[in-house]
Amino acid sequence: MSGPDSGRTRPFRFLRRLPRLAWLAVLTLSLAALFVVLRDLPTDTDLGEALLARRDYAAARTAFERAARGGSAKALWRLGRMAEEGLGTPPDLAKALDFHLRAAAWRNRDAQTRAADLLSAPRDDAPGSPSAADLAQAARWYATAGQRGDNEARYRAGLCLRDGRGAPKDLDKALTWFTRAARRGHVRAMVEAASAHLARAEAGRPGDDRALAGQWLEKAAGAGDMGAMYRLGELYQNGTFPGAPPQEAWNWFARAAEAGHPQAQYLMARRLDLGDGVAAFPLEAAGWYRRAAAQGHVAAMLRLADMYFKGRGVFQDHAEARRWRESAGEAEASARAVLCLLYATGDPAGRDVAEAARWCGRAAQDGDAESRYLYGLLLERGLGAPRDELGSAKWLAAAAEQGMAEAQYALALVYLGGRGVIRDAAQAFFWCRKAAEQGLPEAQALLASMYDEELRSSRNYAQAVRWYRRAAGAGEVTAQFNLGSMFGKGVGVPVDPVQSLEWFTRAARAGDPRAAFNVGLMHLTGTGTPKNEEQALAWFLRAATEGDARSRQSAAVMYQLGQGTPKNPREAFRLARLAAHQGLPQAQAMLGAAYFEGKIVARDLSESLFWLGLATREPSTEFSRDQALAAKARVEKRLSAEQAARVRERVAAWRPRPAEPSRENDGLAEVRFLESPARNQVKAQEPSPDASEVFGLF
Repeated sequence: MSGPDSGRTRPFRFLRRLPRLAWLAVLTLSLAALFVVLRDLPTDTDLGEALLARRDYAAARTAFERAARGGSAKALWRLGRMAEEGLGTPPDLAKALDFHLRAAAWRNRDAQTRAADLLSAPRDDAPGSPSAADLAQAARWYATAGQRGDNEARYRAGLCLRDGRGAPKDLDKALTWFTRAARRGHVRAMVEAASAHLARAEAGRPGDDRALAGQWLEKAAGAGDMGAMYRLGELYQNGTFPGAPPQEAWNWFARAAEAGHPQAQYLMARRLDLGDGVAAFPLEAAGWYRRAAAQGHVAAMLRLADMYFKGRGVFQDHAEARRWRESAGEAEASARAVLCLLYATGDPAGRDVAEAARWCGRAAQDGDAESRYLYGLLLERGLGAPRDELGSAKWLAAAAEQGMAEAQYALALVYLGGRGVIRDAAQAFFWCRKAAEQGLPEAQALLASMYDEELRSSRNYAQAVRWYRRAAGAGEVTAQFNLGSMFGKGVGVPVDPVQSLEWFTRAARAGDPRAAFNVGLMHLTGTGTPKNEEQALAWFLRAATEGDARSRQSAAVMYQLGQGTPKNPREAFRLARLAAHQGLPQAQAMLGAAYFEGKIVARDLSESLFWLGLATREPSTEFSRDQALAAKARVEKRLSAEQAARVRERVAAWRPRPAEPSRENDGLAEVRFLESPARNQVKAQEPSPDASEVFGLF
C-alpha cells in the first residue's frame, strides 16, 4: 500500500526487528561460550590417561570403557594396549586384538598398525595362526595406516608385498612403499629400497637402479646403519659399481667393523691374519677376532681359539683356546661339527680323543653326517669313550643313510666282520656298492675283491676287473696291485704281461713293496719288458728299504752272483740276514750256507745249524729243502750232542721279527766278516772241500 505516509513507516519497521536480532546474537555468543567451556572440560579418555599415569589401572580401564561406549577410538586403543601388557589384569592378546580392530575401524591409525602387527604373528589362542586371512587383513591395515602417514606401517606394507605375505608378491609396489618410508627417514626402509633396486637391476630392468641402491645405502649408512655399511662393502667388492677403486670396499667394511658389525669385524681380522692385500698383522687380527667373538660370531671364536692354541698374535694359552672353542660349540651346531673334526683328525698336536668323542657325539645328535661317521669310528675303537660296537654300527648306519660314502664303506666292513650287527655279506655288498658308485676308491677296490674272491665266476671276474680299473685309475694302490695280478694270471681278462707290468709299476711307485718285488721279477725275467738286471735290482732294493723280505732275498742273490751289479758278498749277507730274521726260509738257508762255507764270515757250525734248522722247519717251494736238510744233517754230525741240543733249543724259541725299516738294525755289529782270506784276523775253521758243492751260495 502506498500513500503519502508510507515512507515514514520503514524506519519503524527496522526498530521493530531489532530485539529479534539482538536475541539471535546473544544466543550465538552463548553457544560459542558453551562450546569453549565444554571443549576445555576433561573427557573420560583424558581421565583414563591421567589414571593410567598414576597406575590406577582398574579406574583407568573403567574410564576408557566409558569413553569407548561414547565412541572414543583412542580409548579403545588404550584398552587394547592395557590388555596386551597385562595392566591390571593378566595379558589377553585375543581381547587386545579385538579392541585394536574396533579402534582401527574407527580410523585410529596407531590401532590399525598394531592390529596388523598382532595379526601377522602367531597367537597362542589361535592355533595355526597367522592364517592366510590374518595375513591378508594385516596387509590391508598396514596399507591403510601407511596411507594415513604411519611411516612404520609403510615399511611393513612394503615387506608384505616383497614377501607375498597377505598380498600377491609385487616388487614394484613394495619399492613404492619402501621409498615413501625412506624419504621420511625410515632407515630400514632405505636398506630395503636399495635391495629392491638391486633386484630390479639383476632382473635386467631398465633404469639406474644400481645408482639408486647405492644412494639409499649411503643414506642408511650415514644414519648409522652398520648393515648398510657392510652391504656397501659387499657391493663394491663384487664390482656392482664399475670403476670404483677396490679399496672402497674395505673402507666400508672398516666403517661397519668400527660400528660393531660382527661379520665385518671378522673380515677385517681375516685380512690382517692372512695378509690379504695388506701386511699381515696377527696382533691386530686377534683384536678384531675378539671383538667379533664377543658378539657371538662363531667363526671368529674358532679362529681366536686357534691363535691362542698356537700362540699367534697372542700369548699361547691352551686354556683360553679351549674356552673359546667351548663357547663356539655351545653357540652353534656347525661349530660342534668343526670341533669334532678338529679334535679327531686335525693338527696332531691338538688331537684329543676324549674331546673328539664329546663333540662328535653332540654333533652326531645334531645330524651332521661326518660327525656321525667319526663318532661311529671312535666308538668302534673305544677312543675317548667306552668301546661300543652296537653304538658304532648305529651311527655309521645313520651317516651311511645320509649318503656319506666313507660311512657306507665302513658299514660294509662292519657287516663283513659282524661287529655290532649280524654278519651279513649281502648287506656288506649293498653298502660297499653304494660307496663305490659314489667314487670312493677303497670301496671300489673292496667291491672288486668281493667279486674276485667271494662270487667267483667268469662274469664276476669281469665285474672285478671293471671295479679294480676304476679304483686303480683313482690311485688306489691295492686295486692297482690286484689288477696287475689279474692281467698277469689272465683272470677275468686275457693274459697281458705288458698291462700287468704297467699296473704293478704304478702300485710300486705309490709305495707298495709287493708290487715293487713283482716289477723286479718281471725285469729280471724279461716278462712284459726286455730283460734288465739293473732295473730288476733297483726295484728289489726299493722294496727292500720298505721291509719286503722276498725283495731283500732276491737282491741278496743278485749281489752274490753279480747280476746287474758287481759282486758284493758282504751286502748280500746283510740283506739275506734281514730277510732271514723276518722268517724267509730261503734267506735262512743262505745264511746257513754262509756260516758253513766261511767265505764272507768266519765259519761257525753252530750258527750254520741254527739257520738251517729254521729254514727246514716247514716245506718250501722257494729253494731246495731236500738239499738243505742233507746239509743240516752233515753239519749236525760235526757238532757234539750238547752243541746240537743247544741249537735245537734256540730254534724252538726263535720268533720272526717284523720289519721296521725306519728303526731297523741290520745287526752286523756282532758278525765277524772276513775282509779277505789273506788278511783274515779271525782264526776261522777251514771249510771242507765239499762245502761249495753242498751249498753253492757263498
